Amino acid sequence: GEDTLVLLPTGHGKSLVFQLAALILPGTTLVIEAWRALIDDQSRTLENLGWSRTLAVHRDRQPPPKVDLAQFNLIYIAPERVYIEKSQSSLEELISARGLDLLVIDEAHTVSEAGHSFRPSYLGLVERMRSLCAKQGAAEPTVLALTATAADVVIRDTCGVLGIASPPVTLLEDETRGNNEQDETWAFVRPNLVDKVVL
Repeated sequence: GEDTLVLLPTGHGKSLVFQLAALILPGTTLVIEAWRALIDDQSRTLENLGWSRTLAVHRDRQPPPKVDLAQFNLIYIAPERVYIEKSQSSLEELISARGLDLLVIDEAHTVSEAGHSFRPSYLGLVERMRSLCAKQGAAEPTVLALTATAADVVIRDTCGVLGIASPPVTLLEDETRGNNEQDETWAFVRPNLVDKVVL
């Protein structure tokens, strides 16, 4: 598949996109998640549905010692964990044993909005994972970035940081979507969301 940025409103199935992919693809799907609460919520939901091949990793939730990551087809991890030596060696073993088919960046607007300031681990994330794959002689993963909230400038910056080649993004009102079939991408204008500044 091609590297892609998906823009869908909250509640329209962003998580389902990569969860279904994880069931279908032979290799691992690695989900970079911005917040621990989201990691816990998504992994717990899948576990409650009986999906036992899901693993959540963050500062307060570590995998058991010597666990074989290759048994999991969907792994949630915070971006900072990719740079920790112990995590890197575990990821290398996983890539060597099973391959990494899909690298998912959930809440992808965080790449632009926080990556240039307090979460710089986002900036080299794709290059880091590609180099780990190259080191193991494995194919590079497809990059899938997902967000519900991103202005045009944020989408462009996010695509640039993640190396996703994308056509220009056009903001379209709901009623005009059918009249703009040449546009390869579009975003959501939400008239119900309003920013106000109170002085």
